[in-house]
Amino acid sequence: MLDIVVCRNVLIHFNQQARDGVLKGFHAALGDSGLLILGKSEAVAGAALDWYELVDPRNKVYRKTVLRNS
Repeated sequence: MLDIVVCRNVLIHFNQQARDGVLKGFHAALGDSGLLILGKSEAVAGAALDWYELVDPRNKVYRKTVLRNS
């Protein structure tokens, strides 16, 4: 498991479906309190909103949300 993933200014080049796939892969690779850092012009959107919580809007730092089976 990873503690941090830095992916700056890459996701802006993908369509939403590809971004969701990448963010899902990052979610699987991160530990329970892992961090994701994106570029200034990027944001978590779409289906991935359930997978991350924004912890530092200015620096685009997100924390992995642990998904629970209901």
